[in-house]
Amino acid sequence: MKVRTHPQPEYSPTAIGLVRIAIGLIFLSVFIVLSYMVPIYIDFSCDHSVGTCKLHQKAILQLHEQTIPIAKIIAAKLCSDEKDGNLIIIQTDQEKIPLSEFYINCYSSSNYKRKMHIVSKINQFLKHSTEQKLQINIRRRWIFYISVPLFLIGMISILGGVKKLFVG
Repeated sequence: MKVRTHPQPEYSPTAIGLVRIAIGLIFLSVFIVLSYMVPIYIDFSCDHSVGTCKLHQKAILQLHEQTIPIAKIIAAKLCSDEKDGNLIIIQTDQEKIPLSEFYINCYSSSNYKRKMHIVSKINQFLKHSTEQKLQINIRRRWIFYISVPLFLIGMISILGGVKKLFVG
């Protein structure tokens, strides 16, 4: 008894190439979404008479939960005259953080980096802000481990699709 097999449809190299490119673009878009930094809002209050900022307990726990030792804070508000900046927190294990331990890297529109003490910038921020919150953007390590393979799969798929389109 003969078993009938249905003939497999033949797809053109162009169709296969376009499908591979589409799959690669999907993987790359997921990579872009995952690699976008995760925002965390940090509460703090400052006592200017003694020159210290006190992070609230929840904020200290949030910082300790991160997988990187130094939190880079996107501090565009603190660099109001600059393009953007990173506020680097040192000594996150202490409840009271002296303002002298805060440094800010402000980037001007010409990409010139200035390292500044944060004292005046924090004071300016608190004068103009009612919430006393800074937004921290932290790239978590597990996202990095997931997103790199996604990027590689996406690129390989796109390159395979382009090769299929042009070589056949």
